[in-house]
Amino acid sequence: MGNNGRTPRSHAAGHGQEVMVKIPLGLENVDADGPENKGRTPLSYAAEEGHEGVVKMLLEREEVGPGKPDNHGRTPLLHAAGYQNGPVTAEGVVEFTSGRGKF
Repeated sequence: MGNNGRTPRSHAAGHGQEVMVKIPLGLENVDADGPENKGRTPLSYAAEEGHEGVVKMLLEREEVGPGKPDNHGRTPLLHAAGYQNGPVTAEGVVEFTSGRGKF
């Protein structure tokens, strides 16, 4: 973690760097939904910044859910709804995960 408590994966997700998010996901014992110091997950950063490819990549993982709250009670769904950046919307996240029971 950096000095601000963010993991390298959360930085990569927030900047839409799909390759930097994908590489660790192929390793054993990697928590794709692992939070940083503020409780935010890589999905919350990707959703907030509107990075559709990263959002979809993370949501394909069974352990990743859009309803996991951070330390302030905000979920990735709320971040997507609050910022409405580009193609990532709360409705899109719900639609993508609706068949998985991830809420």
